[in-house]
Amino acid sequence: MNTQRLHTLIRRGASLLLLAAASIALGACGVTGPDETPWQNASSFAWPVGLGKRSLEFRNEKLRDSGSVSAQILTFEMEAQATTEQTFGEQPMYRLRRQGSPIKQYFLPLKDTLVIFDDLGRGNTLALTTPIEKGHSWICQYDPNGDSTWRATIVERFAYRNVEGTIYKNVVEVEYKPLKPITSGASKLWVRFFAEGVGPVQTIKFYDDFASSATDSLPSTISLTKDLTSLISSTSN
Repeated sequence: MNTQRLHTLIRRGASLLLLAAASIALGACGVTGPDETPWQNASSFAWPVGLGKRSLEFRNEKLRDSGSVSAQILTFEMEAQATTEQTFGEQPMYRLRRQGSPIKQYFLPLKDTLVIFDDLGRGNTLALTTPIEKGHSWICQYDPNGDSTWRATIVERFAYRNVEGTIYKNVVEVEYKPLKPITSGASKLWVRFFAEGVGPVQTIKFYDDFASSATDSLPSTISLTKDLTSLISSTSN
């Protein structure tokens, strides 16, 4: 073997050793792929609990076909402890009580499921379930007879998303569709955005004013409601 060829083989061997070392170093630094940790726990996308009594502010906007827009600020008080007033699988749920109104909402953050009781079918809804991956779909609500009534699908995951001028990190977009014919004036589609550590930050509800089969092929969206939720005050027990 001549000297030139020997030097070439040595250089190639050194290059391969450097490449292997770099690969090991990069792997140790955790840059081989995106961090999946934030997407493993459904309760991370619920309103935070364990912070004592506090108020949540909802900005509710309605847009109608006529072009008119109405907006109002709704304030809900969150209880410090879960209540047996509403349960899921015999587990007490946390309560949001609207100020000056009998309207209440409930939720239960579990590691594999986020349960919310609100206007969606007026029952407990499996609002978010693991795996939190794009395309994951599940039956999210049932009627008293055990029949499926709504289906949820994860539409997208965002590392960052701008919602009403606020940037949130790690946001999940979920779409909810009824599986049975809707009644006149009922919502035909929900789209909800959940932000890690914050909870639901925006809910878009589409309504239909026609329920007959003759008009099912021509759905009419008569209003769109956005609920923007943010922590506005907090007090300890």
